[in-house]
Formats: sequence, structure tokens, C-alpha cells
Amino acid sequence: MESTFPGASLSGSFHLDKANTPLVNMLLKASKGKISAPEFKTYASGLNLEIPFHYPNTQKNVTGNYSISKLSYDNQYKFSTSGKILQTGLKKFQISGGVNLLTISDLKVQFKSIVWFEKGLNASLDFNTNHVSLNFTDIENIIPQKLQTADFDMIVFAKGKARFLNHHLKTSMSLNINDGKIFMPDTNFTATGINAIIELNDLLALESFPGQTLTIDTIEVNKIKIKNAKIRFTIEDGKSLLIENIRFNWCNGLVSTESIRFPQKNNSYFLTFYCDRLEMTQLLKQMGAFNAQGSGTLNGRIPVIYSDGDIAFDNGFLFSTPGSGGKVVIENSDRIIAGIPLDNPQFAQLDLAQEALKDFDYHWAKLVFNSFEDTLDVKMELNGKPSKVLPFEYKKEFGGFVRVDASSPGSQFEGIKLDVNLKLPFNDVMKFGNKIKSILN
Repeated sequence: MESTFPGASLSGSFHLDKANTPLVNMLLKASKGKISAPEFKTYASGLNLEIPFHYPNTQKNVTGNYSISKLSYDNQYKFSTSGKILQTGLKKFQISGGVNLLTISDLKVQFKSIVWFEKGLNASLDFNTNHVSLNFTDIENIIPQKLQTADFDMIVFAKGKARFLNHHLKTSMSLNINDGKIFMPDTNFTATGINAIIELNDLLALESFPGQTLTIDTIEVNKIKIKNAKIRFTIEDGKSLLIENIRFNWCNGLVSTESIRFPQKNNSYFLTFYCDRLEMTQLLKQMGAFNAQGSGTLNGRIPVIYSDGDIAFDNGFLFSTPGSGGKVVIENSDRIIAGIPLDNPQFAQLDLAQEALKDFDYHWAKLVFNSFEDTLDVKMELNGKPSKVLPFEYKKEFGGFVRVDASSPGSQFEGIKLDVNLKLPFNDVMKFGNKIKSILN
């Protein structure tokens, strides 16, 4: 550590009492000082001091002061600070004051520190911030890396402490995030009600205790709507993040995951979403398959693979609980036959399926998901019966059922198995994958 003070003075008085005990009252003044501590990546300039010193009587409570116009850490974070200095013991001083982050003018930090010289330098520090609202511009100003554009704001505050004893530094901090909101316009991603209390047990290594929790009230990505998300995590060393578990409500059911660590080699990730009692009609709506109503739930798992910006579904499946069926009423079932020529051999079967799906009571249901490039393949299997008479009759010469007009009584199906294959656009998910790639990079 190096320091320079172009202007410095020492004044005071020195006396001996009748017992030849020295009585000292002194005042140290210094101005325009600079301090350089490369080992701590810390630099200070514009340092002004006024420190009173008394011996042996340290109970006079004469307060000094200090100010530093510019204090930087790692050449990134720039502060100013000022406060009071009070001698509380022969080798002990109390320092209290405030710190301003120059890049976020609304953020104020108050602190109290005790410094004493007993077998070397020792110090303690306790600090807390005010409640401050941060937005995207504020974060850009304190993080040197280029960030992905997003609209967000949140209220944050923190409190922490540091101890330097026997040449060992120990730090900790509690960071509170309240009522956060994030919007990414290019992916239609919105998250609201973001709240967290993050307990860091080492500020220099940026390490947290296990089991930190972040909650999000709502997440929306186009038609996908998620509620009550809860993420348990550990910040391991400032460069590694362990997601211990994710839980959220989707389609009025529950989804959870196992653990996953960021980053991973080759920037590839595999995560399975375990689904419990998702409402099938909500699922069909949110995936953009059908406008559906009805009842019935599905369980299963959806493995998701992320690799260098690409997101894929790998043989995900959901199925109804055995012995517990439901009803599905689909408004736009005609999309099944959209673009299929009337003379296509499969048209009659697809036409029957789309008519049945307008009001279908199923005993058993299964959905299988796979993706290929920008297309999501959904295979839907339903076993049950239409709740109404269908305008179809069996024609022997045709070898199957054909649609008939209102002059025919139609057919009442007592049991039928429907297999419907859908190809849905996956572009929005791909855009979100590219956004994740940018964030990870």
C-alpha cells in the first residue's frame, strides 16, 4: 500500500504532570491525499483528514472528520465517502459515515467501523443501504459487460459486515430484492413480483450460503403463463451458480425440476420438467395447439435440451391418471384438416377426428412432444367417445366412415381412439434460446 499527502500538518500540546506522566493533545490534518493498494485492487484520491489524538485521556469525545472524493475498486466501482472519526481508546478509533456510489446517485450507504491497533491492524465494519429503485440503466452503469436489452425495475437494499482480524478478512451481506419486474420486448418475456433475500457469506469470492430462494409471482412468454415460481440456488464462487430446484404452477398444475449447474462444458444443458396434474385444455391453449375447454389433468415429464442457443424437447410425454378421465371441447379442431385435399386417403379419418374433438369424453389421454429445428411435433392420443352423435356413417364401398348431411341420423360412437399429430411453430422458443445464449455469454 502506498499513500501520498501533498498537504499535511500536525499541531497540539505536550505536557508532563506532577508524576511526569505525559499529557498529549494533537490534531493531524492532511489534504489532497492519494492511496494505492494494488493487492486489494483499491485506489483513493481527494483524501482529506482531520484526526484528533489524545493521551492518556481518550474520553474527551472530540470528533474529527474525513472525506474521499473518489474511491475505486477493480477500476469499475467508483464511490465517494465522508464521515466522522472519534478516538475511543488508546489505540482505538470509531469511524462512521456514508458512501455514495457515483454511478447510482440514489444509492446511499451508511456504515460504522471500529479500527484498533493491537498486534497489528484490526477492524470491524457494519453497513446498510437505503431502499433504492434500480432500472436497466443503473445496472449497466455498474456492470462492465454488455447486457442484453431489457426493461426492468426493482427495489433493493442490503446490510452487511466485515471483520479484519489477525490478517484475515471475513465478509458477509444480506441482499434484499423486492417487487422486481422484467420485460424483454424481443421475446415477449415478462416476469413480475420478483422477490429474494440472498445471504452472501463471502463478498470477495461472491459466495452464498446454500438454499437461497428467489420467487416470481408471474412469468409470461407469449401464450405460456407461469405462476408462483420458486427457485432455490447457491452462488458457489462468483463464477458458478447451482440451481438446486425449480418449482412453479403451470396450467393449474405443478412443475418441478432437479438440480443443474451453470456454466457447463460446451455450453450444453439438460433439464427435465416433472409435471403433476396439468390441465390438458390449458396445456393445449398455451402451446398454441387448440382453443379448448373441459376437464381432466395430465402427469409426466418433459426433458429439455439447451445447446449453444438451441432449445429442443426430447421425447417428452404427459398422460392422464389411470381411471381418471375428462372432457375436451375444442373450438378450432378444423385446423387438423387444414390444407389436406379432399381426395387424400386420410382426409375422412382426420375429418372424423376433428368432429369428435368438438366435444369428446376421454378415459385415457397421452401427449408426446418432440422438436425439430423450428417445429414442435405434438402427438395426441385420446381413448374415449364423442359426447354427441357425429354426422358420419360407415360406407362399405368406401371402407370407412364418411361425413353425411343433416338428412342422415349420423352415428353414436361408444368407443374410439383418436391419434392426432400436430406441427406447431417453435420460433418463439428458438428466440428465447438465443436470448439465453446471449445472457450466458
